[in-house]
Amino acid sequence: EKRFNVAITRAQALLIMIGNPFTLETDPNWKSMIDHVVDGGGYTGADYTKKEQRNDSRSAIEDVFSGIQLHDEDSDDDEDFVAVSHVTAQEGPAWRSEE
Repeated sequence: EKRFNVAITRAQALLIMIGNPFTLETDPNWKSMIDHVVDGGGYTGADYTKKEQRNDSRSAIEDVFSGIQLHDEDSDDDEDFVAVSHVTAQEGPAWRSEE
C-alpha cells in the first residue's frame, strides 16, 4: 500500500497508467484509483463498467468480448478458417526455433 501511494503521488503533471482494469480492480487500492479516474472522466481504453454495476451472470471478460464473432460454424467457407489458440499465437513462428 505504501509503495502504491508513493508511485501514484510522484507524478507532478500527468499520470498515465497502463493495465487491465478487470485485473487491477481485484486489489482494493487499484479499484479505488480506477473508480476515481472513471468518475472524474479521465479513463480511456477498453469498455469498463464498475464491478458493482456489471451484470453478474457473465464474467467481465465475457462483457468485453460479447460483440465479437470469431467464426460462424454454420458457414460454408471452412476452408479459409484456421483455429489458432492464444498460446500458439504467442509462441512465434516455428522457423525461429529451428537451427
